[in-house]
Amino acid sequence: MINRQPSPSVITKVGELPVPLQEPFAGLLKAGASFPDALYIPSSNWGDEISPEKILADFEDHLFIIEQDEEGIRQMIFAHKDINYIQNGRILLESWILVSGMVDGERKSHMILYNSVDEKKVLPIINAIRKRVNQMTDQEFNNREEFMDLYPDNLKFFNYSNRSVIKGEKVLFTLYQDSIKNRFYRVIDNRIAPSHILILSDKEIIIITETLSKHKEADSYSGVVTYISLHQVKDVLLPERAKNQFSLDIIMTGDDRITSVYTDDKEDELRQFVGKVKKLMHS
Repeated sequence: MINRQPSPSVITKVGELPVPLQEPFAGLLKAGASFPDALYIPSSNWGDEISPEKILADFEDHLFIIEQDEEGIRQMIFAHKDINYIQNGRILLESWILVSGMVDGERKSHMILYNSVDEKKVLPIINAIRKRVNQMTDQEFNNREEFMDLYPDNLKFFNYSNRSVIKGEKVLFTLYQDSIKNRFYRVIDNRIAPSHILILSDKEIIIITETLSKHKEADSYSGVVTYISLHQVKDVLLPERAKNQFSLDIIMTGDDRITSVYTDDKEDELRQFVGKVKKLMHS
């Protein structure tokens, strides 16, 4: 678990950064351009590992990640058009942002760790990145009704779903899958897939899931939201995984993929989803 570290800071000017990071960050700024959405994340402990301090800065068409540790300063640049997905996960006090996409023709990913207490500083920047990556407008849609089947029995996924969909995107499809359990073996934990919800908007595929680990109690407090850019989706497959189960494989540029599992009673809805995605891909 992350030990409590100095909180992330929303950066509005270069002088707010630690001195060693000021020069490399200032080198990204262009005269006359607006200051980017930027977040400074101090070094933190992640189990036995130390996550180095980082800057996450989102410009008009590129996302920059600057990292510093004892070996020096490194930089990774994701062009917005090449970002496959952004993931925001949480298990108790441990939270992360994972960016996956293409960099110089190769699939790359980068994880940024932070304490869950600070998510109110992090979420606005994640959403700002999503708006630029997916070229969202400020048009408002009434998406709340799309999740009312979850209320009031499943407040966790109801709240996560409403929070995940932002201004500028319209929900076209939702499918909730309760956790899938092994029917044939008596074990302490017979879960083989966690609870999750699949959301299709006109801009993104969003998958919200609990984690599936050895720590069942922690899993119940977890939430992992993956925002997949529709313009990077290359194929959607629905192979039969096992008896009474289907996998949904969302394949992106560079053979990047996200897989989720469903019971066979969801087959008709999954095929509807696949058809809707392929129609959007060719529109």
